[in-house]
Amino acid sequence: MSYFDNRLKAPKINTLPGKVTDYSEVDILVQKGNVLHLLLLLLLFVYCIVFAIINYVLGHSTEVILTLVPLPFVILSYILYKKGYSVLSKFINLFQITTVVGMLSMVSTPVTGVLAFYIPVLLGAQLTFHGKERKYAHILTVYALIALVFFLTTDIKIGDQPILKLNNPQDLVRLHTEWFFNFFGAALATTFEIIFILSVSNKIQQDLFDKSDLVNKKNTELNSALQTNIESSELISRQLDLIKKSEQELTKLSLIATKTNTGVIITDAHGRVEWVNDAFTKISGHTMEDAKGKKPKEFLQAKDLNHPSQQILHDKLSRKEFVEVIIPNLKKNGEVFINQLEVNPVFDEKGALINFVSLQRDVTAEKEQQNEILRINKRFDHITTHSGIGIWVWEIATNKVIWNDILIGLYGAVRSEVENDLYLFWRDSVHTEDREQVFANIEKLVSGELSIVNDEMRIIRKDNGELRYLKSLTFAERDEKGNLIQLLGSAIDVTEQRLLQNSLSQKNEELLKANGELDKFVYSVSHDLRSPLLSIKGLLSLVVAMPELDAKVSEYLGMAQKSVGRLDETIAEILEYSRNSRLNLNFETFDVKEMVLQIFESHKFIVEEGFDFKIDISGDSNIHSDRARMHTLFRNLIGNAVKYRRPGEDNQYVQFSLKRINGKIIMSVKDNGEGIPEYVKPKVFEMFYRGSTTGAGTGLGLYICKQIVEKLDGNLDLESEEKKGASFKVIVPDSSITK
Repeated sequence: MSYFDNRLKAPKINTLPGKVTDYSEVDILVQKGNVLHLLLLLLLFVYCIVFAIINYVLGHSTEVILTLVPLPFVILSYILYKKGYSVLSKFINLFQITTVVGMLSMVSTPVTGVLAFYIPVLLGAQLTFHGKERKYAHILTVYALIALVFFLTTDIKIGDQPILKLNNPQDLVRLHTEWFFNFFGAALATTFEIIFILSVSNKIQQDLFDKSDLVNKKNTELNSALQTNIESSELISRQLDLIKKSEQELTKLSLIATKTNTGVIITDAHGRVEWVNDAFTKISGHTMEDAKGKKPKEFLQAKDLNHPSQQILHDKLSRKEFVEVIIPNLKKNGEVFINQLEVNPVFDEKGALINFVSLQRDVTAEKEQQNEILRINKRFDHITTHSGIGIWVWEIATNKVIWNDILIGLYGAVRSEVENDLYLFWRDSVHTEDREQVFANIEKLVSGELSIVNDEMRIIRKDNGELRYLKSLTFAERDEKGNLIQLLGSAIDVTEQRLLQNSLSQKNEELLKANGELDKFVYSVSHDLRSPLLSIKGLLSLVVAMPELDAKVSEYLGMAQKSVGRLDETIAEILEYSRNSRLNLNFETFDVKEMVLQIFESHKFIVEEGFDFKIDISGDSNIHSDRARMHTLFRNLIGNAVKYRRPGEDNQYVQFSLKRINGKIIMSVKDNGEGIPEYVKPKVFEMFYRGSTTGAGTGLGLYICKQIVEKLDGNLDLESEEKKGASFKVIVPDSSITK
């Protein structure tokens, strides 16, 4: 609705006869103005019709039309009033009065103008605008005064001649006739209007007084009724709040009962089922239709059941008391399940029993797990008892420390003497030199820095003061949020093992010292022996070369020369073994292909013509390793391949290969010589073992090769088949990757 509508549209008020309407005094005054407004509309309508008839009789056609001009606006004013625009309707009505009076003033005296214009407008404005519309009356009053002054000061003319200068007798007759009718009509209309308005005003005022008394009386009754209603409303509001809370609680309980995984049975005071939830059906298989009207024991308990919980359940329910039991029950399909049962009696406000509410939960799996845990604990206790393992627990929440009997015995204590403060007893029993480390580890477990500690400590037994060694294992148990629940530990007496270990360590140290001295002695002796041996070997060579030697002597000298050669080879290998044991690793980068070619070259004058030396290297031939040890390794392996070849056979060869795979260097020396029998393979890497009688050897070569490869943190593998050859595979880390 527009601003104009809001300002000018007044509310209609229902004033049906006999009906008291609850409206204010301002609304009553507005209604009074509305009634007077309708009366003015009626008077104006009659006024226009009367003057139109008078002008028609006098033959003034123009005045007839002018007199009828206000009628459409009278009708419009009435329609606006019916639509609810009373203020706008009143304005239009009073302006039409001004228009009519304006026409009258053209042919009337000033006195007639005052009577016919000012009085109706002034009275109409004052009588029709009341209450909240009163401001509009003041506006129209000012307007009427301005218009009155205008009319009184205007020189009224007929045509071009003022009315006081008319000389035509016919015009004077017509003018006096119109004055008479105008004055008579205006006076009559004004008198009728004043009388009618006053009578109606008195009637309305009396009616308003009557209605005001009735309203006051009704208001008194309404106030009394309102007070009563307020008190009743407060009581009803409190009751509604209680009902609402009860409904909310009922909704919550209903939601819990239907959505929970716990079975729910509600029975009457006699124990007959009234309702079960879906969870109960899921647990037992019994539906609402199966259970309703029956007692739970009729379809849940076996007829031959003789369980202690059954009598407890019966006694508690007979006394209408809460009961909680674990009892075997039957599902609909006959399967037995373990039922954790809670039954709550429900009483009304007077203390009378009205229901039993039963909560049921299938704990079959839990009971089986508990039984299994009990069996495991029993076996564990049996094991710890017979194995001498002490067990302890420190519960963080209660600060309670628990020891088993084995642990009490390990500390040489009596439970009754130490169980009041086991922690203090344990702290004092730990050897003073070990306390700092042991306590620090416990602190790390508690703080979460460590989750498990494997430790060894010394204790002093309480009974005899004996020093004992305990091997302990302690770990922290935490919940899902990382909060510490408890510390659990075990301890076993390892005193004998510890003493034996100390003894072995001492003997190992002595043995290492002896071995070191022996290595030095062997190296010294071997070095000292080889010098004269080389001299003997040189002298024998000179003697054998003399031409005058007897054949028998020459044979004996050749045999001596071979023996000296074997002895020299043995001393050389002993020196290699001693050097491998004593010297640290010396890594360097070198070309292994060049090394192998040199070894091949040193053996070419030993083999027959046609013997093939092969090299198969994939990628770079440079490796990062101990050069001296590698030379000794491949000199022995290639030398063995040449030594144990099969002379006279075609296509004899020895092949060296190298490749890199997954950070490893794989090198192999392969031949097609004599091969190694299956029964010899497990012993070929033993010291002084000779697996073949066809060649001269000391039995140290492969042993030294094995020691070298292990020193390089590698593996030496053998693949061989008799009469088909052998393959020695050397696998060492590729040190060039981490160099």
